[in-house]
Amino acid sequence: MSLVQFFRVLNRNLNLFLLCSIVLAVVVFFLTRNLPKEYQSETEVYTGIASGLNVASVENSALDFFATSNEYDNLINIIQSKQTLVEVGERLLYRHMMLDSADPRFISEENWGHFRYKMPQELEDSLLVPGSMNETLENIREYKQKNYDSYLVKLTFEDGGSPYSYKSIQRINVYRLQNSDLIKISYTWSDPGIVQSTLEILNDVFTDKMAQIKMGQSSDVIEYFQEQVKLASQRLQVAETKLKDFRIKNRIINYQEQTKSIATLKEMMEDEYQKELAVKAAAEASVQKLEKQLELNKEIIKFSDDILEKRKQLADLKFKIAQLEVYYKDARELEKLKNEAERLEASLNNTVEKRYQYGKTTEGVPLRDVLQEWLSYTLALDEANARLEVFETRKTYFRSVYDEFAPLGSEIARMEREIAVEERHYLELLHSMNMAMMRQQSETLATGGLVVTV
Repeated sequence: MSLVQFFRVLNRNLNLFLLCSIVLAVVVFFLTRNLPKEYQSETEVYTGIASGLNVASVENSALDFFATSNEYDNLINIIQSKQTLVEVGERLLYRHMMLDSADPRFISEENWGHFRYKMPQELEDSLLVPGSMNETLENIREYKQKNYDSYLVKLTFEDGGSPYSYKSIQRINVYRLQNSDLIKISYTWSDPGIVQSTLEILNDVFTDKMAQIKMGQSSDVIEYFQEQVKLASQRLQVAETKLKDFRIKNRIINYQEQTKSIATLKEMMEDEYQKELAVKAAAEASVQKLEKQLELNKEIIKFSDDILEKRKQLADLKFKIAQLEVYYKDARELEKLKNEAERLEASLNNTVEKRYQYGKTTEGVPLRDVLQEWLSYTLALDEANARLEVFETRKTYFRSVYDEFAPLGSEIARMEREIAVEERHYLELLHSMNMAMMRQQSETLATGGLVVTV
């Protein structure tokens, strides 16, 4: 058949074709006029998985496509999970139980009648706790568990025609919008109020589920680090207390400064000691020379007891003065002893001058001058001996201090190393705990989501 012949046949049977079309349209109308209308609603949720920032880092890190895809799979599976959708149905039932009558924003008149049939007033009064969704949901779950085989439970929570059943709500469609951070959730039902309410409740439920999962994962890690930080802090405190007690017991404020000060004092003492040895040697030589002159003249045996006693007293004073100068630094007492020594020395000189004023040695030197010079060097020798005795005691003290401080240094160094190790461990654990807490906060913020359209 040619194209011209086809159009000729079509033209001859045009009325028949029109009649068939009209009859078909009428049949379709009558067959579908009583079918329930369906309404579809959509919600888009911003997840921030691919490009969102977090409190741990304000810089965009390198994108891991595998990890991102895994995150989206987890999110979609949680949204479509039976536990999530069952809770959506329970919350939707609670929302309708809170109504006194049909409200087009939430449920139509027709579906309100179905609701009242499934939920008689007596049953609603036993389940509903006004103002407390959580308590009402607990009552609903307990009712379902106790009456799982009853007609009303099956009609409400298992029938595919009930908006509260898992079979109905699982018809939601969830998918990611291309490669964006948005996911789209769509749902179709015969009541526009129920459709929109279901999506609103689903947004709340799945974000709560995500938050619980994320918080549960990070909470275990945080609890571990908190316990470890606590133990590390205790170990650090024990090490610090041990060092503090060791310092108190051995009277150590700053080991380095104390040892440096001791070394400086010892050097100064050694210098003074050598100088005093030189003074003693010079005084001994002079005394020996003068005593030979006096021995030839046998004048030294003429010394009276009071002169010798005063010399002994003066030697004792010089020893006390040397002790004060080296050890105590009591300025008032030192000045007092020096004045007393000066008076006693002047008294000795005066006695010698009066008693031996006119005598002479065999060389013709005035005996008074020789005796005064001898007395002066003798007193200098006594003073040098006194100071050397003090210095010997001081040297013994420094040796004992060195013997005491030498092992203390290594012990303090060991304790300080122990503290450094414990402190470094404590800081590392504290840093890890802070990072875990920052990640938990980031995940908490991220699971909040941003509903763009409903």
